[in-house]
Amino acid sequence: MRMPNLVLLLVSAAAFAGCTERELDHRAACGRVEIVPVWDGLNRPSAAGYRFYGADNKPVPVEGAVAEASADSFSVVLPEGRYSCLAYNTDAQGVTFTGLDNRLLAEVHLSSEAQPGNVYSWSVEEVEVTSRGDVRYTPVPLRLVKQVVLRFRVTGVEGATVLNGTLNGVYPSLFLLSGDPPEQSIRTAPETVAQYTATLVQTRNTVSPSYTASADIRLLGLLNPQKEEGNGNETAYDSRLHLSVHNSSGEVYSTTVNMNKPVSEIIDSYGGEIPIDKTIEIDVSVNMLDMDLTAVVQGWKEGNGEIIIIK
Repeated sequence: MRMPNLVLLLVSAAAFAGCTERELDHRAACGRVEIVPVWDGLNRPSAAGYRFYGADNKPVPVEGAVAEASADSFSVVLPEGRYSCLAYNTDAQGVTFTGLDNRLLAEVHLSSEAQPGNVYSWSVEEVEVTSRGDVRYTPVPLRLVKQVVLRFRVTGVEGATVLNGTLNGVYPSLFLLSGDPPEQSIRTAPETVAQYTATLVQTRNTVSPSYTASADIRLLGLLNPQKEEGNGNETAYDSRLHLSVHNSSGEVYSTTVNMNKPVSEIIDSYGGEIPIDKTIEIDVSVNMLDMDLTAVVQGWKEGNGEIIIIK
């Protein structure tokens, strides 16, 4: 190979590899991109992963297109062109990230039955890098974790101390870009559970033993037990709240609660999904009679709103 051809080949390869801050001052075909998420009203994480994709939704093979940086802001110099950007907080607990080689298929997955921490994604659909230009984008992160609060009242159990259990119908994964569940996630939701634990506190001035507890459940979403088609009484799966009450003597009493109606009511009331920006509270009464533990959902409400009685 002749020396001039070799030099030309090396220069082309360097251009393909990307631009650095220093090269921005000398090469016309690079520009600077700054991504500054708007965290107003959100619990800001600390670390994030940033990925830039081409028109085919695949990662672009240029330097700086895949990076770990602060969730506050991120700046990179890229070759002139058009990209899409997808970012997510990498310090989220209880989850893993998969499918990142395709922007449309990137997902967040539950890594265990433990509840996930705060998970966010943010994106810029079209990032236009111009020659020696500076562009700044301020996307609003999408909160991917919802919250349901279970409020328990336990009666008839002497020395009750702890209440724990699981709720099934939980989505095991969501698309990072949209926050929607993939088909596989919908299919496996009935077998996917979220764990919860709550400390029981004795209520004063009651004749019989009475205790209260509150358990927060963080989840990626709940599948509606009610089928979209049919006569209204058909269920796609059985939504069940499993609970166990432990007492100071080491005894454990367990039961299950049919959650089909309350979960369907809540999801239908908010357009087909547990709301992201509201806390849903569900009241559950638990009673021990003749060594038989039973439980029933009394109603649900949004935050401090009026309770909606389950009939």
